[in-house]
Amino acid sequence: MGGTDFTNTYLKNEKLSMNRSYSKLSNIFTAQNKPTQVWLSKVLKGSGLSYSKKIEFADVENKIKSRRVSFKILLQNL
Repeated sequence: MGGTDFTNTYLKNEKLSMNRSYSKLSNIFTAQNKPTQVWLSKVLKGSGLSYSKKIEFADVENKIKSRRVSFKILLQNL
């Protein structure tokens, strides 16, 4: 299984997911002052979750709900 079509589709969707995550992180960071931005850079990590973790109902992907991002807050750095 695999092949060029799957690889290209997967990589394209992975890039879209990463861009979505970047956009949300950018919105969060730019709304903060410098000290808060520095703190957030140490504790907040984002990732896109589309193609690799689809939301499906009855084996049909819900494309709207699959377009999401996940954020992790790393408390051990505090």
